[in-house]
Amino acid sequence: MDSIREKINKLRNEKKMERNKLKELQNSYQEKNNKLNELNNLRDNYSKKMNHYFMERRSITVEMEEKKQQYRSFKLNQLQAKQQKIKEDRERKNLELEKQSLEKKLEDIDVLPYREELALIENMLAYLKKLQEEFKLEESKKQQNAAKKINGEVETNENKDDNKTKNENNNKKAKSKKDKQKTFKLDMNILCYFVTAGINPPVSFDEIDSCIQKLHEKKDMYEQKRDESVKNVETRREDLTNKIKVL
Repeated sequence: MDSIREKINKLRNEKKMERNKLKELQNSYQEKNNKLNELNNLRDNYSKKMNHYFMERRSITVEMEEKKQQYRSFKLNQLQAKQQKIKEDRERKNLELEKQSLEKKLEDIDVLPYREELALIENMLAYLKKLQEEFKLEESKKQQNAAKKINGEVETNENKDDNKTKNENNNKKAKSKKDKQKTFKLDMNILCYFVTAGINPPVSFDEIDSCIQKLHEKKDMYEQKRDESVKNVETRREDLTNKIKVL
């Protein structure tokens, strides 16, 4: 009986020990499980925070892209507005210049055209006619002086006088022809007039007549152009007035 009782006690002690070990294991497991739960909770919290940060970063990125797009649109609008203003200023300036030009044409429409050309030709004609008159006057004086010299000489031989008179007349004609072919120099200003008129200047007295004829032809041409232009004055006046009104 004692032996059995000892065995039973021993078994009880062993069972108790095993129970204690089991309890320790359970406690240890529970402790580890609690720590694991804490870690899981911590991981979940970190995960939520990371997701929140990711969402915030994404939101910030989207907002930043929108801001960038808005800035690009703003700069583009500024550039377009600047270009439009430059274009409008250029067009306004061109219109003002065009209007000024039309108003100037309208002011000058009653002014006879080719005034300067005709005035230049008149001055050249007056100059050439003056040269002709001076040349004729000089020739007349020479002939008068020659005649006085001949009349002042006393000749006894009538035949000799006739021959001498004939020779002198021939000499005067040859001298007169030679004088007409005599070259002369023109003033530089007068030469410029001829260049402007597009006519070759005379280089001798016998070329003056042909030069005067060419000047008259030029004068007739400019007068004809002037008369044709005057005929259309009212039509051009109305056209210019309408163009100015449109501007």
